[in-house]
Amino acid sequence: MPNPSKAPRKRFKGRTRSPMTGLKPGKKNLWSQYQLLQRQMLKARKQYDENEDRNYHSENVLLMAETVGTAADIKKAKKIIVDRNKAGYLPPEAYKAQQALSLKLWSKFFGRKHPFTGKFAGPYSRRDPNDPVINAID
Repeated sequence: MPNPSKAPRKRFKGRTRSPMTGLKPGKKNLWSQYQLLQRQMLKARKQYDENEDRNYHSENVLLMAETVGTAADIKKAKKIIVDRNKAGYLPPEAYKAQQALSLKLWSKFFGRKHPFTGKFAGPYSRRDPNDPVINAID
């Protein structure tokens, strides 16, 4: 009878599971995805601060829309910039749309209540059908 301690060890060509996470290779770890999103948000917030220093408010609305908004928000933000560039200044109707979009996206982008409105429009907040700011956008 062969001695089990002298038996040859099985060799694997590749690891079947990651030693740190226990996930199969190629699978995304939720924690690493979260860390990636955090880095992207910090980068976007740094860009936001630089734009604010240069008074690039329309570009900040586009940045917020691209970061936390929907495809419709991005389209509206791009339209505001096109209208501003076409007219050479920010027309009153574009200004109102920019303010409404900014108020909608601000608390999602920064993760806290807006300092002027005191509203929190985070990802889990309810949408108020009587809110004039939200209704002005849609």
